[in-house]
Amino acid sequence: LPAEISGMKKLKHLDCNSNLLETVPPELANMESLELLYLRRNKLRFLPEFPSCRLLKELHVGENQIEILGPEHLKHLNSILVLDLRDNKIKSVPDEITLLQSLERLDLSNNDISSLPCSLGKLHLKFLALEGNPLRTIRREIINKGTQEVLKYLRSKIKDDGPSQSDSVIETAMTLPSESRVNVHAIVTLKILDY
Repeated sequence: LPAEISGMKKLKHLDCNSNLLETVPPELANMESLELLYLRRNKLRFLPEFPSCRLLKELHVGENQIEILGPEHLKHLNSILVLDLRDNKIKSVPDEITLLQSLERLDLSNNDISSLPCSLGKLHLKFLALEGNPLRTIRREIINKGTQEVLKYLRSKIKDDGPSQSDSVIETAMTLPSESRVNVHAIVTLKILDY
C-alpha cells in the first residue's frame, strides 16, 4: 500500500480486504476523514495506530496474524463503533479497551484469549463475539447466553476498591505452562497465590 494514499485527504471509506499486506504505511494514520477501514484477510502482524483518524467508526482487521492488542492501538479510536479482530492470534485484551466508549460491536472470535479484563463490562456493547477462544475465567454457559450476560458477569467481578490480587492471580495462573492442571473453580476464589 503506497504511503501516498494518505494524500487522499477526503477519503472516507478504504477497502483493502484480501490482499497480501504485511504492513500498512504509518502515513495512513494521517487520513483525518477516514470513517471505514477494511483490512480483512491480509497478513498483518501488528494493528496499525491511528492518532489522527478521529472520525474512524469501523475498523475491520479480521483474518490476519495480529498477536498483540495494546493500549497504544486503542487510545486514539475515540469514535469507533465497530472493531472486528476475529481470526487473529491475539492473546489478551488490555484494560484500555474501556477507552472505546462509543464501541457497539466487538468481534474477538477465534483468537488465543484466555481471560478478559473485568473492565470490559463497563462498555455499552450491543454485540460481543468470543467463540473459538480458550477462555478460562468465564463459564461457557455464560458466554452462550449472549453479550448482555457476559457484560453483566464482568461487571459483577469489578471490585469497588479496584483490581484485587485475585484478578491478577487468575491471569498469572492461566498462562503458566501447567495451565492444564489448574482448577479454575478453586482459583477464582483465591485471595493470594504465592508461586
